[in-house]
Amino acid sequence: MLADPDRLTQVMWNLLSNAVKFTDAGGEVGVIVERGRGDVLIHVRDTGRGLSAEECRQAFQPYWQRERGGGLGLGLLIARRLVELHGGALSVTSPGVGRGADFAISLPVADPTRSGSAHAA
Repeated sequence: MLADPDRLTQVMWNLLSNAVKFTDAGGEVGVIVERGRGDVLIHVRDTGRGLSAEECRQAFQPYWQRERGGGLGLGLLIARRLVELHGGALSVTSPGVGRGADFAISLPVADPTRSGSAHAA
């Protein structure tokens, strides 16, 4: 995959730190990477506090925060935009409050017939 490793590290750091922040002691946070048809799928899943359907719709809005107390509420918005600049998508699903969350990244696989290097716009 052609991608800016620093920007993708930033995305993963944001998703993982949020997952840890909202998962209580004894819970689990995991990363699953799969090769799809023409893309790479990365899931950051946790067994934490979960999100309501409305919170899933709002999660990527500017200044939205599940809880006040730190940060500006821009991390998920920035993460989504960085993924989109790489030609991918970032989404969230949750079976409900108290039941964890799954942040899913889909990034296109590089076309081996194209030459050149990746750069984020």
